[in-house]
Amino acid sequence: MMFPHMIPYAEPFYFFLLAIALIPIVLSLLIWKKRLPIYQSVVTLFFL
Repeated sequence: MMFPHMIPYAEPFYFFLLAIALIPIVLSLLIWKKRLPIYQSVVTLFFL
């Protein structure tokens, strides 16, 4: 049984996009040891 609010999580493409969106955040933390607050906010709003 699939609940309507859980439908995006049933799509593998959702996790592919999430992984692609997290790459710049991880790289910025590893290379510059800084966060990208605006980018993090945009990614969070898009994926929630």
